[in-house]
Amino acid sequence: MKVAGRSQRLSGEQMMNMKAKLLISAVVLGMGLPLALPAVANAAEGDTASSDSAATSATKSAQVKVDAGLLTLSKDGSGNLMAPSFVFGDAKVSTKDQGSLKATGFSNTKNASDTYTGSTLSVDDNSGAGKGWDVTATLSDFSDGASHTLDGANMTMTASGIESDTKDTLPTAPKTTLTAGGAAAPVFSAAVGSGMGNSKADFAGTTLDLPTADYAGTYTADLTYTLAAGPTA
Repeated sequence: MKVAGRSQRLSGEQMMNMKAKLLISAVVLGMGLPLALPAVANAAEGDTASSDSAATSATKSAQVKVDAGLLTLSKDGSGNLMAPSFVFGDAKVSTKDQGSLKATGFSNTKNASDTYTGSTLSVDDNSGAGKGWDVTATLSDFSDGASHTLDGANMTMTASGIESDTKDTLPTAPKTTLTAGGAAAPVFSAAVGSGMGNSKADFAGTTLDLPTADYAGTYTADLTYTLAAGPTA
């Protein structure tokens, strides 16, 4: 030991005592830490197990958007609208009723570029609205192009073989008489909830009633089909 007022040096025995105390403190601290860790680990493991055992099902979702298409008269392979034209058997000049003339062909004699020669009227309803639809038709006067017309001509459209993708409720095609130069009349209709997809009817049984014919010649009339959403009232 040195005199007072100067640094004192620890003896060898004191140094050893301090080292021993530090070592004992470190051992005590080291022994205490592992005792707490397993408790935390066990708690975490318990929570995970509880969560996994509860998640036995999950309800999620799947979604797809379906875009609306068109309501239109169908087209054949050549792009022609599938609505029939009619060529009737020959009549004679007469002041007497000619009776009913049957259709012998289905060519569009007013439009050579229209190559559709079928007797089927076909509708594609891809609107996705389910509103139904209606096809009406009008018949103009029969004219020979030289100011002569056929007075009192009537065309009776008769359908058969109606088909539709919605087979539970088929469209209807009432027997309809079109007066030359007269108003439009329904020829093919689908009620609400029917007629979706493709629908068709065969009008090969259509006839022309010709009361009289004063002048010889070839007479032609415009037959116009109009398709609209919603059935007739």
